[in-house]
Amino acid sequence: MRLRPRLILLFGLTTLLPLVLTGWVTATLGRQASISQARQLHARQSQTLALLAGTWRDDAVRTLELSLSTWDVDQLSAAELSGLQRVVYRQLDAVNVVATVDRGGALLVPATYLDQPDLGEELALHQRVEAARLQAFLERIPKPAPGELEVGEAYDPGDGRAWVLPVGLASASGASILGVELSLQELQDNFEDQAPIEGAAVLLGTGQQVLAGAGQRLLPGQATAWFSGSLSGDLEYEDSSKRAILGSFQGIAGTPWSVLVAVPREQVTRPGDRIAVRLAYIYLLALALVAATAWVSAKRIAQPVLTLKGAAERIGAGRLGEQVELEGRDEIADLARSFNRMSSDLKQQAETIQEKNREIEGFNLELQQRVAERTKELQQSQARLVQSSRMAAVAQLGAGLAHELNNPIAGILGLAQVAQVQEEGREELLQAIEGEALRCRDILRALQRFSGAGSAAAMQRIHLWKLVAEVLGLLRSGMEEAQIHVDLGREVEGEVRGDAALLGQAITQLLRSLRANLAPQGRIGIQGVSRLGELGLELTLQGPARPSDDDWLASGMGFWVAQQVLHEHGGRLEEPKPGTRVWTLWLPEYPT
Repeated sequence: MRLRPRLILLFGLTTLLPLVLTGWVTATLGRQASISQARQLHARQSQTLALLAGTWRDDAVRTLELSLSTWDVDQLSAAELSGLQRVVYRQLDAVNVVATVDRGGALLVPATYLDQPDLGEELALHQRVEAARLQAFLERIPKPAPGELEVGEAYDPGDGRAWVLPVGLASASGASILGVELSLQELQDNFEDQAPIEGAAVLLGTGQQVLAGAGQRLLPGQATAWFSGSLSGDLEYEDSSKRAILGSFQGIAGTPWSVLVAVPREQVTRPGDRIAVRLAYIYLLALALVAATAWVSAKRIAQPVLTLKGAAERIGAGRLGEQVELEGRDEIADLARSFNRMSSDLKQQAETIQEKNREIEGFNLELQQRVAERTKELQQSQARLVQSSRMAAVAQLGAGLAHELNNPIAGILGLAQVAQVQEEGREELLQAIEGEALRCRDILRALQRFSGAGSAAAMQRIHLWKLVAEVLGLLRSGMEEAQIHVDLGREVEGEVRGDAALLGQAITQLLRSLRANLAPQGRIGIQGVSRLGELGLELTLQGPARPSDDDWLASGMGFWVAQQVLHEHGGRLEEPKPGTRVWTLWLPEYPT
């Protein structure tokens, strides 16, 4: 992201984010405060309505008890019983029907209710009762114990009016029962007056029945199951239209009734929602102001940075000493001045580095000349060292050669002396002398081959095993003197291309170096090996090694000479692997 959008985003986040958080917290707290206040209000309202319903029920029951406590229903005549029914009917406006029945439910005298012609118009507050409704009431009159009063379950009379409550009072003997039907219309009116706007205030009976109240549409089917067994509490649920509803309930002591006051949650949280809407307008206005401020500020910050960026790119392209002109006393101006000092320092340092580079180049040239001279001297020393090693090998061979030549020369001398004395048999003596002389010639030719190495004409096809035999023949005397024996193993067939003299010297130096590492009773085993494109010799050290104070440095020179010769012929010398004493010499096989 570029600097200017990044600065605008930074300004926006640092300015608007606290505002958004503040608005969110304010709206949330407003909603929570509204819900808390609504719960408290609804709890008080449900308590008030519960007290109202409980008081109304208790007053009605107590009034009936007082009215009937002085009368023995069993002792009254039919006329007196009808008069008692009229007295009870007139005492309470909530009474709809008064009837006296026996235990079987049969009327003892005609029931008293509004449709009777002898009741005056002053009783117009009572509800009219039809025959079907009267029969339903007679079937629901409670049958209490003798002398007891019992309140039955409220029910809907089915005529579209308020629910009614049946009450039964048994006589002292229990033979007759005075039944009274109380209308809940007064409670219905009070609950409708107390119901919250767009809310519900209902009186619930057993079986989840709404006995009185308004706003039943806000109630779910299983509302009473949520607070069954509890005296009071708060509710939160969804109505049939999936709206969130907040409510409070209060049980009425001594009755199976409960009062529930409920309102939609959206109505309670409406003040908080209005706060959120107003904060949204404020946020949009702040967003516009912040965007304008951030744009101007970002431009003032980004432009000098872009100028510094361009100057840095020019310095990176090699234009050292580039200067930036920025006025002011803020941090960006200080940065520009620091940049100018850095650019000047870089230019001076670059000039110093160039001067040092020229000095280093001159020193390198001088150093290269010295290295070349030293390399030439080392090459000359190496050549002299190789020549010295070669002469040492020839001298080593000469030790065996002296012994080899002594025998044939002594034979030639003896045979020549015998030939001078004898006249007969000179031909055989001369043939013997010739044979011994030829033997001396072969020995001298072999010596000449090993001492005349290095010429291009000497590169030829060589049978490797025959070369080993010649070397061993020249070293035989020296090996015996050192009590070192060579065990010849499997021969190797095949030829290699090379200088016989150099290869002979390499094998000689290698045998000498290996011999230096063995005690006098030790042996060196030689065995031919081959693999794809190569021929080789395995030299195995057998027997005890020399004591550790032996001068191994001298024999190490022989290893180095052997390795150099083999390298010149495209071969190599493999040192023993851990736990073994086998040296392996490899040379490329001559192609057939």
